[in-house]
Amino acid sequence: MPESAWTRIDVHDGSKGPLVTEAVQWRVSAKLGTGAGPEELLFVTREKQSDGTYTHDYYSCHAGEA
Repeated sequence: MPESAWTRIDVHDGSKGPLVTEAVQWRVSAKLGTGAGPEELLFVTREKQSDGTYTHDYYSCHAGEA
């Protein structure tokens, strides 16, 4: 994902400084057998570590379009 796709979220101030995460979401279809499954929302968060790398968490949701 391009850097411009990520949204910065200031979660809260912590004892070691502010907790900041970034998130992006998009609609995907899972593969079921030989065809595409139902469309889902994929939500990815990333948090920058002290060494400059990122940790990522992934969530999927079967919610309809907003």
